[in-house]
Amino acid sequence: MREFPSQYGRSEQYRNPEGTLPFPVAKEIPRPSWVQTRIPLAWSGPTATAPPDPVGLLWSAVWESPWYDLRPDLRSSEQQVKLGVPIWDRSARMYVELSGAPGPTGGFSAPGFSASLTEYFENFSMDPGQVILAAPGTLPPGSLQPLPVLPTVPVNVTTTFFPAGAPLLYSSLGVFAPPGTTAGGGEGYPVRFWKVRLGFQYFWGDIVPPPNGVPNLNIQATYY
Repeated sequence: MREFPSQYGRSEQYRNPEGTLPFPVAKEIPRPSWVQTRIPLAWSGPTATAPPDPVGLLWSAVWESPWYDLRPDLRSSEQQVKLGVPIWDRSARMYVELSGAPGPTGGFSAPGFSASLTEYFENFSMDPGQVILAAPGTLPPGSLQPLPVLPTVPVNVTTTFFPAGAPLLYSSLGVFAPPGTTAGGGEGYPVRFWKVRLGFQYFWGDIVPPPNGVPNLNIQATYY
């Protein structure tokens, strides 16, 4: 009896007896969906700022998505390891929602907040070792240096979540598309492996901490 490697499956979404690339169209491909339940945004700090920056206190928080495989139809035909959450529809988008704490006082205002987006991507093939973001010189001598995952330059997305001049907010939504989606115009094919990292900061322009502390924010994300 022949045994199949773990990266192959018997269901229609993985079945490819002719070994074609990309896979033939299957009827049982699942709907593209990934959901993270609402969780508190974990702030670290504060750190004191000094001239030439404005003097005050700064808190920071980071949220990262998992890796996504945006071209799962390319998997296994070249014996590639399955890695990442498969998203089977190139029209899918990532939706990230910030919300205040429940109750009438759970709103938040834009002043003091900032946000940045960093994207990580790999074009076609990724080994498990590649997901380790190791700085040069941090691995023991003689060890195998993993290939770097390619990041983009951080982009300021403050106005996406904290629009200037907005009244008290109870929730805000950011929508993100992977690189390549609009390549060539229209609905292009995205890069294969993709993840995002969102950095948030809250600045208080005084050395005395805010009387009510840092606003409590929750974050929830979906990809569909």
